[in-house]
Amino acid sequence: MKTKVLTLLLLLTLSPSQLFAVDSQYLHGMGNTKYHHVNSIHVGRSYHVYVMLPPDYDESADEDYPTIYLLDGGALFPMMTSYYRYLNFGEEVPAAIIIGISYGSDNFEGGNFRSTDYTAPSSERDHWGGAENFQKFLSKELFQLIESNYASDADHRIIFGQSIGGQFVLYSALTRPQLFWGHIASNPALHRNLPFFLETRFKTGDTPAKSRLFVANGTLNDERFQVPAQKWAEHWLAKPYIPWDLKITALEGHSHMSTPPAAFRQGLIWLFGPDKQSDMSEVVSAEGVDPDKSALLIVRVQDGQAWTSGGPRIDIRYPPASTSKIPHTLVALETGYADGPDTLFKWDGTKRFFDPWNQDQTLASAYAYSAVWVYQQITRDLGFETMSKWISRLDYGNHDTGSPADLTTYWLNGPLEISAREQVRFISRLASDDLPLKPETLQLGKQIMQAEKGDDWTLYAKTGWRSDGKNIDIGWYVGWLEKFEKGDQRTYVFAFNMDMPEASDRQKRKTVVRSALTRLGLIPD
Repeated sequence: MKTKVLTLLLLLTLSPSQLFAVDSQYLHGMGNTKYHHVNSIHVGRSYHVYVMLPPDYDESADEDYPTIYLLDGGALFPMMTSYYRYLNFGEEVPAAIIIGISYGSDNFEGGNFRSTDYTAPSSERDHWGGAENFQKFLSKELFQLIESNYASDADHRIIFGQSIGGQFVLYSALTRPQLFWGHIASNPALHRNLPFFLETRFKTGDTPAKSRLFVANGTLNDERFQVPAQKWAEHWLAKPYIPWDLKITALEGHSHMSTPPAAFRQGLIWLFGPDKQSDMSEVVSAEGVDPDKSALLIVRVQDGQAWTSGGPRIDIRYPPASTSKIPHTLVALETGYADGPDTLFKWDGTKRFFDPWNQDQTLASAYAYSAVWVYQQITRDLGFETMSKWISRLDYGNHDTGSPADLTTYWLNGPLEISAREQVRFISRLASDDLPLKPETLQLGKQIMQAEKGDDWTLYAKTGWRSDGKNIDIGWYVGWLEKFEKGDQRTYVFAFNMDMPEASDRQKRKTVVRSALTRLGLIPD
């Protein structure tokens, strides 16, 4: 009775507005927030759209802001806007506009259609499969609203989604890679329609610029989510071409529901990176090489973790020179032209500028000494059609072997060209046994390509030197490192190219890569 009286007195002292409404102006962590009620033509339903503007936002200033679109905004918008203000105050992330897309309810009866809007079709759920229409709502309706009313940078849109929302992030990255500049998928739920996400649904070939895709899974995530997410990662990491810079990470100690803030922070830091740990510019400079006149890319195959220097040069193509001996050796073995490392090539008696070339060669010694005349004999004997077919089938560089007149030179001075990133993709497939070659070809090829071996690591590599007498010389060093870490084998693929104005610079090709691998703790100093 006493409790009932106190409750009645309390109710009588409170006004109706105090009881049933919350004035969010005092929730300063949400910053300067605007609201829009949007009726979607393409979806046929309405959405509650919240817009948080960054501190010191000035719509009259000549500045547009990166814009982060949060799915499940009813829950994630209040959580992430406050968190984002902390991260921005600590200068971990730049100023940005944040958009929350909310249903206004947690359940279907209240109008929450996330299971329809965020999903690709599934044979297990009739109501799944509305992602295409929701994507149209974003691209044809919401973007226009936001970018016409706010200083939103259309070239730097970012989407964040958790669980089924993470599925939509992958859907968007897969079907329209350029719709968003950045994608953050937190614990993507692919358990009911994984096959859809293993098919190529983007246009193959070069894109104007690669978007960025960050995928995070908590180590304590439910197995039904973890297993398909791992299969998705393995599938796309093995592909020779993907339209994103891809980063996959495991968030230690996080469950399905605790992951979003950690994925949000790490994803944004990576998107606006590279972070200091992944930037290898200092390593390159320390070896006397200008990072702006070189390109280094190292990728851990198992999770896509990358370490780089050289900026856009990573995607600039150059003739592969002797690094082409990697695919050429594989072709010689696969076609049966050579039967193994000891296949003999008789010297023709012609004196060449490098003494080790002036003798009989085996396939292994020709690879080690970069004996051009041996590989010219291989291409000549196999013929133009065979070499052209295999260079294309292996998806090597730009596939261009020119005309029959270029048969013995196409890799030295062009037209065959390849970038550091393309070298890494090709070698990743080689190291993962994912090339269209017989297992014995790969086994024999690795014997020939082995360069060094330590107690818990093996290095496979090849140098290259493009010198045409017209342009500045280009040096290459490419390959992969197999490293045993905590009982598991990890594979690190690398490609490095550099301007070589002096012949003495050629030693730096290896020293730069070795210094980078040493810094990563993979090989001894």
